[in-house]
Amino acid sequence: MIKKEMKNILPNNWIRLSLGDVSNSQKGKLPKEFSTCLKDGFLPYIDIKAFEKNEIRRYAKIEKSVISTSKDILVVWDGARFGLSGFGCEGVLGSTLVRINSDYLETKFLYYFIHNNYKIINSKPRGTGTPHVDPETFWSLSVNIAPLNEQKRIVDKIEQLFSDLDKGEDLIKTIQKQLKTYLQSALKSAVTGELTKDWREKNQSNVESGKSLIERISSDIIINKKDLKNFNEDDLPSIPKSWTWATLPQLGEFGRGKSKHRPRNDPALYENGKYPFLQTGVIRKSSERVSRYDKLYNEMGLKQSKLWPKGTVCITIAANIAESAILDIQACFPDSIVGLVPHKEVSGEFIEFFIRTAKGNLDRFAPATAQKNINLEILKAVAIPIPPYQEQLAIYEKANKILSNILSIEKWCIDALKESKSLRQSILKSAFSGKLVTQDPNDEPASKLLERIKSTKQELENNQLMKKKK
Repeated sequence: MIKKEMKNILPNNWIRLSLGDVSNSQKGKLPKEFSTCLKDGFLPYIDIKAFEKNEIRRYAKIEKSVISTSKDILVVWDGARFGLSGFGCEGVLGSTLVRINSDYLETKFLYYFIHNNYKIINSKPRGTGTPHVDPETFWSLSVNIAPLNEQKRIVDKIEQLFSDLDKGEDLIKTIQKQLKTYLQSALKSAVTGELTKDWREKNQSNVESGKSLIERISSDIIINKKDLKNFNEDDLPSIPKSWTWATLPQLGEFGRGKSKHRPRNDPALYENGKYPFLQTGVIRKSSERVSRYDKLYNEMGLKQSKLWPKGTVCITIAANIAESAILDIQACFPDSIVGLVPHKEVSGEFIEFFIRTAKGNLDRFAPATAQKNINLEILKAVAIPIPPYQEQLAIYEKANKILSNILSIEKWCIDALKESKSLRQSILKSAFSGKLVTQDPNDEPASKLLERIKSTKQELENNQLMKKKK
């Protein structure tokens, strides 16, 4: 208990008051007239879209409107993001926003305080329809008020530290973008032969060609003649001479998943289930391999579906187009996912690399179709570059090392951004507890500031009252 009280102790020249006691506010309202251009008697219209995107789309009549200024802090009062705050500007304020200012707080000091309390404000909505700020929660927020000069020093320090964090975050985001480019380059080099160029020079006399491989395994695979394609290689990317082109049906058991029963969420399919059932979202969220699932089918669920083996290459053809992953478990999936159980001499990892690389422009590998969305028939027409089996394994080994390094760096980037966010919160916590900058005994105490402003206001009110009496 003593420790808790100590944490709440403020510097001697600070005071603590509620936000409602130290601020003025006015809710915006719908203007009576709009214009598409700026003209006399009109100002930029500040609604939620203009506030969030800093984008002025129209202008509103000043007369009988609520006017925002650069000395205001704007707060979203109505809507899902209620409590979101930002700096005001000169304009006509829309009905979903509130303008707030204070005689006791620097504008930026007030902004950082409201911004720091966004989670508290947003987690306590008022209203049963469109959520909006709960006035009791908002105006009763306790503000630790520093002397005015110290407020300025605090704001300067916050912005200095935040600027340093911004630079670090920008660098991390640049690294993340470069990682995506590097990943695509690595995947592309894997399925075009560049990654294993040296390997081929050493092993070309000892391995079976891709064409010979496809011809040999064709007797093991049941395939409809209509699924056999004759490719015009002039329409396709260049590949090494020892490689060939093939279609997915030529590489193993290929088809759509099954989930015949309707409705799909019928509890009868899942009670006491033991067979994993996954949908497109699981494939999208996976990273190359997937062992998660949405639900467990029971015997009834399995009977109306199909259990695909571990090692199946999964490709989505609905919702999340051409996302891919390899099953690390036996699982069922619906017809929005296509499965390939690769022949024992076809590397599923290599095929999955190819799908990931090509998903942005599958039409490049299926020139006969102009469709951008994919279905089973389009996937059957996609030309897959096939190296010798031993080279497929070599590609996977090399590419997997590259991908592991990329994932490791990506994880570091994510952790660093989380740490930066945590540091921002720590900076604001220190700022509003008097620990971010040193106190100056020469600063006018916040209590004196409060008294002076109240005295000035009272004097103005008295003068106005005297004028009315005259």
